[in-house]
Amino acid sequence: MSYESRALKENDKEAILEIARTTWQGHDHLPKLFDEWMANPECHPIAVTIDGGVVALGCVRLIEEGKTAWLEGLRVHIDSRGKGLARKVTEFLKELAAKLGASRTRLTTSIDNPIPRRLAESIGMSCVFLLDIIWTTNIRRRRQPDKSITINQCSVDEFVRYSREQNGLVPAKVITYFWYALDATDYAIAKLKEIAGIQFRAAWKDSELVGISLGYPRGPSDNSQWSTTIYPTSKEALLSLLYHQITYCKESGIRALMLEYPSMFTLSVADNYLWKTARHSLTLGLFEGTL
Repeated sequence: MSYESRALKENDKEAILEIARTTWQGHDHLPKLFDEWMANPECHPIAVTIDGGVVALGCVRLIEEGKTAWLEGLRVHIDSRGKGLARKVTEFLKELAAKLGASRTRLTTSIDNPIPRRLAESIGMSCVFLLDIIWTTNIRRRRQPDKSITINQCSVDEFVRYSREQNGLVPAKVITYFWYALDATDYAIAKLKEIAGIQFRAAWKDSELVGISLGYPRGPSDNSQWSTTIYPTSKEALLSLLYHQITYCKESGIRALMLEYPSMFTLSVADNYLWKTARHSLTLGLFEGTL
């Protein structure tokens, strides 16, 4: 069977919607991604076809002034799965990234599913670090666990500077938000400033920086969902920064929270700080390869 790749086109949208209907139980964000890809000159989506019909797709998003090729949106039509197409798309994306002049590929994926990890490794990518993610619609709040830790708001410039200069604070000095990741550079400052409603906090203990966090609304226009990434130096700092994120959510009427934090500080059931009952969790890995 012969596969061909080409640039994704506006008139492919119906085929894309069909693929989305059978992905993530119909809750795929692919339709929104499609519209963004078509409008964003940094995005280079491809379609993989058989006899002219779209059976798979993916996208290279050039970021960090073209240095990084961010691989995203890999999907295979349900009727074409199990035929090695996902690996073929991954290979096509790497080839496209090289043609576009990027020097490295990056992506984030759940390592709980071995398939995406194997795909990344198949084109020479390796895992840089891991983050744990907890998502809940049942936010709870307890007392701040360590009252000797002071939490202050900080600017995006300060947040990125702390990320870059404080050794051991931010894994690989790469800032993550939602599924994306950026080196702690001036480019990151500019991109983070584009996120509406984003906030930054720093945690201090005895005049020493013990953690930083970012938080921003995500999801429906009613701002009912909040995402946060926390970089602590201890579990106490993690819980203190989390306390302030939860406080903001409770005061703002936000009902759902997604938390990302380095896996070395995994919250145990005994901590039971974020959720009452309903929650979902996974471990996210940042993968990187050279071109």
